[in-house]
Order: sequence, then structure tokens, then C-alpha cells
Amino acid sequence: MTVLIGDSASEPILSAVRAEVAKTNGPILVILDSDHSEPHVTKELHNYASFVTSGSYCLVQDGVIDTLEIFSSARPGPLVSIEKYLAHDKRFEIDTTKTNRFLITHHPKGWLRRL
Repeated sequence: MTVLIGDSASEPILSAVRAEVAKTNGPILVILDSDHSEPHVTKELHNYASFVTSGSYCLVQDGVIDTLEIFSSARPGPLVSIEKYLAHDKRFEIDTTKTNRFLITHHPKGWLRRL
């Protein structure tokens, strides 16, 4: 197991992740769960979505920040990033079978399936 400590959107971390991705030939799932601000999640989506293999997922965590009043001071958050990203990148779609599976979720629209 490799543990990287640092800003997930920084070049040193991205370089290390690229090196790990290059070593694998299996499916790759990406989970984004760090700084939940819209600008940071947008950077992560642009940098990490390309690692996701066809049929796999990019799970963007905690879009609930943009839906519950208790988190209003932390907005805009991940949900805004997801919607903006999907408007421009047609390689992904929201997997509603996963996002709508539970009555309550922390990840609305967060399960992005690579086509």
C-alpha cells in the first residue's frame, strides 16, 4: 500500500498517482473525499477522472454539503462541481441506480460511471 500526504490537486501528488496508475492494468475507481470546496473538487475531477477505467467509477463524496442548510457556510461544494463537470465531459454519467439506492445519502449525484 502507498500512502501519499499532501494536497490531492498538487503536482507532486498527481505525479505520484500517475506513476501508480501506470503500474496497473486492472480497473481503476477514484474516490474524491478531501477538500470539499467547489474549486478544489473541480480541480480533482479534471485531474483524476482520466484515471477511471471504462465501466468503473469516480465517486465524489459529500455533495450533501450543497443540499442541507446546516452546511450552507461550506458552499458551493461538490454537487456544483459535479454538475459543471458533467456539462463538459461526456465520458461520464451519473449512475442513478447507486445515487438513488438509499433514502438518505451523503453523495447525491456522486456516483459517476465512465462510459
